[in-house]
Amino acid sequence: MPKINLEKLAFLLKRKKDTHGKSWTQARLIKECGPNVSAPTIKRAMSGKVSSNENTCEEIARALGVADVQELFTPPDHEQETKERLRTLKMLPFRGALNSQTFWNFDTITARYGLSMKSQLDLAPLAIALLAEGSLAARTKRLAEIEGSVDTMVASAKGHLAFAKLVGGVAEGIWCEAESIRKRDLFGRDISNEAYEGGYDPEEGNPLADYLEEFAAEVGLKDINFWAGYVGLRDDGLPDYRLGDYNEVADGSPRVTMALEEGYVRRKDIPQDLSEGDRLAWIEAKVPEADWQSHLLLLANVVTSLEELSL
Repeated sequence: MPKINLEKLAFLLKRKKDTHGKSWTQARLIKECGPNVSAPTIKRAMSGKVSSNENTCEEIARALGVADVQELFTPPDHEQETKERLRTLKMLPFRGALNSQTFWNFDTITARYGLSMKSQLDLAPLAIALLAEGSLAARTKRLAEIEGSVDTMVASAKGHLAFAKLVGGVAEGIWCEAESIRKRDLFGRDISNEAYEGGYDPEEGNPLADYLEEFAAEVGLKDINFWAGYVGLRDDGLPDYRLGDYNEVADGSPRVTMALEEGYVRRKDIPQDLSEGDRLAWIEAKVPEADWQSHLLLLANVVTSLEELSL
């Protein structure tokens, strides 16, 4: 039979645990193989230098809990190894890519409140649930106010003021909003046609996005820019935003701003033991000269185009 793959053997031994939660050693494997195969034979097989007979390999596979003996001869699946290791910690792998502005927001939270990125991710579901339910509660309160106003108006609709009874569109809107809230329709995708006729534009706002902006103002979070770099909402209905200002770090340097804005460096990676001038120089050096010159050329072209439009 082929030679045992030593990397795979190490992986399988690491995966096997004793009653104390420790990985198996080769001595433990030899012991578990039992009397059918001698210790020297197993040691030679585990050296990976010589081919092993079928019986030896089957005994090793049985002891390691491997169903197919052929697994002993193939390299380990490192992705599966990572999953196995994480599972022992009750964790799952997470993959994703975030834009530089989102990393800036994470790093700003860390700098401001001392919460690591992992802590922020752990807290995110709770924070989102609280904001979502806060949004629905605010809508419920406003809906009750509208209903009360309509009832007052209809009660006053007497004589020549009877036109005030013609609130069919409002009644339809109230019903649709109540249903939207009941379904936890955070983005108002099921609101009434009357809302659109009244000027509602989902590309510029929605119930959740509006609530976030109003809540930020209510708690006095003044240094949050809700439309940073874009116009309107993102495709998923959330507002694009930046927490804080790049100038907190850039101190007026356009090259440092470019480094932060375009992801050449993260805020958390900036050395804090440097003087302010050295720190700015360190960040500026992260932007390759060719990229900086291309950036300046782009800005110059934009300025020229704007000047031509103004003529």
